[in-house]
Amino acid sequence: RSNSQLSTKRQANMNSPDYKKLRERLLKEVVNSTEPQLVVNKPKSKKMFDSRPNLTSNFIFPTPENGLSNKSSAGNLKGVPSTSQEISLLLELLYTLLGNTGDHIIPLTPGEAEQVTFSLDKNIDTSLQSLIQRLLPLASNYSTVVAWCEDTTSEDGLVNQALVAGINLLLSDYTLLVCQLEQSLMRRELTLHPLHHQLQPSKHVMEILYQLVSEITAHTARGGTTLSILHSRLIHCGSDPKSEKIVQFLTELAAKPFFDTPTGVDENQKRAENRDGLLLVNLFVAGI
Repeated sequence: RSNSQLSTKRQANMNSPDYKKLRERLLKEVVNSTEPQLVVNKPKSKKMFDSRPNLTSNFIFPTPENGLSNKSSAGNLKGVPSTSQEISLLLELLYTLLGNTGDHIIPLTPGEAEQVTFSLDKNIDTSLQSLIQRLLPLASNYSTVVAWCEDTTSEDGLVNQALVAGINLLLSDYTLLVCQLEQSLMRRELTLHPLHHQLQPSKHVMEILYQLVSEITAHTARGGTTLSILHSRLIHCGSDPKSEKIVQFLTELAAKPFFDTPTGVDENQKRAENRDGLLLVNLFVAGI
């Protein structure tokens, strides 16, 4: 009789509202924790640049919303000596390197998952075109990096936000360099050849940042996954001290919120908690 009473009492407890509520909550928690892609693929909330696109540090492309039309080259370089062309194009090139559209170096709207490309005025001197083309990958990489930074929101986690802050520090140094080059140009101390030479280190740094944000985007990475990507890149750039220094700098900044906040500290514990949660759910569902 005692066993029968215990079984009846147990069945009554399983049918109680509190038990059902607890079981539903556990099931919901486990589904949310074991299927992160549901969160990753959730549409992002609107950003500041959606309503104020001109605040961007990137190129602004024509859209039905902003009313801009596709810009074509001004085409007023025909017959202009190459020396005079160089002075005009140098200033425009510097602006292009910071995400601004010019009259003779026109950014083309990129397709999905593609980089920005550029159209040059056909009247530009051939030798000048060659030098400009060598520097335009820097502008393309800059555009991709800035786009990723501006697209990152609080929904992408503290690690990605900290990484954005670190990248922005590097971008600030890059912007300062371009401003200093502009001052040299104003003093007529700059031509395309020395400009190409002085921007080589920046091309290298921007290429590193471009590859990093491209990999993060491809894996929809955040949190520990972002840190894993940084760690992997840190391991594979041992033969390049400059690359190692940059990646290490970004890794240290990105890792701070992961270890400084309760969320980051408990990240490794969540996996164990998820396993425990699955066990609890199995126990409740099975009625054991």
